[in-house]
This record gives sequence, structure tokens and C-alpha cells, in this order.
Amino acid sequence: MGKFVIDAFLEKEWKRYLRNGKHLSFILIDIDFSKPYNVTHAYKVGDDYLKMCLLL
Repeated sequence: MGKFVIDAFLEKEWKRYLRNGKHLSFILIDIDFSKPYNVTHAYKVGDDYLKMCLLL
């Protein structure tokens, strides 16, 4: 997920929060060492690895 996608998502959710007054939470996780994994195993495999991490 790129920065622009995250920015657009946060802006949309922030506006919804202001409208509805409900709680808003956002968790950002930085997974270290993903670049060497991508270089070794290809970016498609790296993307699948990151998606798997989201399920934990």
C-alpha cells in the first residue's frame, strides 16, 4: 500500500470521524528487512509475505 493510498484513506476516515463523532483508530506496522526479502524472492512473493503478516 503506497503513501498516497494511505493518505487518501486517512483523509476519508478523518472526515467520517468528524461527521459522526465516533472513535477512530489507526495502527501502522513497520516490517523491517522486507527489501532484502523482495530482492531475494521477487516482489510478488514479498507482497504475499506482507499480506500474511497482516493476518497475524
